Amino acid sequence: MKKSNSKNTIKCPICNSDKTFIKQRNINENILRTTKNYTYIGCKNCNTSSLFPFPEISELQEHYQFIDNQSDKSYIISFLSNEINLSTVQYLESRQSPNKLASFWHNLNPEYPTLNMITGGKVLDLGSGSGSFCKLLKEKEIDFVGVEQSENSVKIASLAGIDLIQDDIFSVSQRFPNSSFDYITLNHVIEHIVNPIDFLHSIRSLLVSPTGQIILALPNLNSISRFVFRSLWHGWDPPIHVHHYNSKSIEFILDKAGYKIVSIYTNTKPDGFSRSLNKLLDAKYRFLLLRILIFPFLWFLNLFGLGDELIVIAKLKDD
Repeated sequence: MKKSNSKNTIKCPICNSDKTFIKQRNINENILRTTKNYTYIGCKNCNTSSLFPFPEISELQEHYQFIDNQSDKSYIISFLSNEINLSTVQYLESRQSPNKLASFWHNLNPEYPTLNMITGGKVLDLGSGSGSFCKLLKEKEIDFVGVEQSENSVKIASLAGIDLIQDDIFSVSQRFPNSSFDYITLNHVIEHIVNPIDFLHSIRSLLVSPTGQIILALPNLNSISRFVFRSLWHGWDPPIHVHHYNSKSIEFILDKAGYKIVSIYTNTKPDGFSRSLNKLLDAKYRFLLLRILIFPFLWFLNLFGLGDELIVIAKLKDD
């Protein structure tokens, strides 16, 4: 992120405008590696909010490695004793559990609201994590390819019966031929991308033209939780969330990258509110009763674009 020499103001790393301002100060990491306080800068031109100072690539790599190491500890993979206690795998298997209450909750509060937007064809899922979305695609008998950078996450997905490609998502445009996919999905990935316009432009050729679609889910900068909790909003998640978007800013970067919006709306989950409340109260639980109580109000938040996450469908612009 650059500073303007004339006015010593900060330039937006997305659109290079100097119409920036301090969006939020004193933000902590969600998974604590350091005690550093972070600041996000807002841009009046493109409506994006970005970390300031902008993190070095080496800092981001160190944080991702730290998260990977933490997941190694939480999942307790012991190759010597063959003891496996994987919370992610257990979650994936629980979706097939006969527990009626769990099934009812999953139906009301789906982890991936983007799933029902995919009606067939072939899907490229980028940043697949430990494969939970790809597992659901597999259950629907939808052809997919999942790409994930983390070696640990790919191993966990494999234990759940999901084969992912371990690779940098920035190299997928060289890995696959043009017009290979009907859908490209990015579930909470775009906020991690340092140069989102260049990245989105680089994967355009992989979509079948003109019907191919890109589907994104991402934190909503205009969510009610962000306004209520401010610096304690769970969605900030520095330093790995380098940029944050509202409906205007995500449309801005998609337009610059050669896409046009088909639909955009917000989705609210009770978990989103409770995660931020956990940070406020330094709690170690998710307030199940609170989630149940606020559930009837979620439709209201979505109606006014105040939901926790943005769901975006876009297609290629006409040449």
